[in-house]
Amino acid sequence: YQPKIIRLITIDSTNKYAMQWLENQNAEDGTIIITQYQFAGKGLGANKWESETKKNITLSVIYHPLFLPVEMQFMLNEVVSLSIIDFINKIAPNLKIKIKWPNDIYIKDKKIAGILIENLIHGTEFKSTIIGIGININQEIFRSNAPNPTSLKIETDKDYDLEECLTVLSN
Repeated sequence: YQPKIIRLITIDSTNKYAMQWLENQNAEDGTIIITQYQFAGKGLGANKWESETKKNITLSVIYHPLFLPVEMQFMLNEVVSLSIIDFINKIAPNLKIKIKWPNDIYIKDKKIAGILIENLIHGTEFKSTIIGIGININQEIFRSNAPNPTSLKIETDKDYDLEECLTVLSN
């Protein structure tokens, strides 16, 4: 299976774009929207996600979890969180990774990734879900007032190829 990938140079928010795509297209299950620069990335509530151009993974996945009962929707957070941990372990083993529920991934006491899942529910059934993922890969300087950001580059002192990272993450 090869997911459809929509590549954007710059966008305000991949989740916002995915929502518009869902409204205007027959979005294929597993469609990935990825950008080199996201200037208004969304976090939980009013939080924003800072990401330097061509340094990180910022993407959204359109998913249709029709098999999942609505009351079990937190399983999506669990699966996505564990998938991100698996990804990090594959490309940078031996880091002390933990999940801060419901949507953050930490190395030690520093945030390396965030998840924003937006579910579209009709009655008692899923219509679609948008899984927004931001993973700090090569960014070294964070200018926002986020209290504790980090990246794989900061933690390992190595540069990572973003395309290789995307391949590992999406498999």
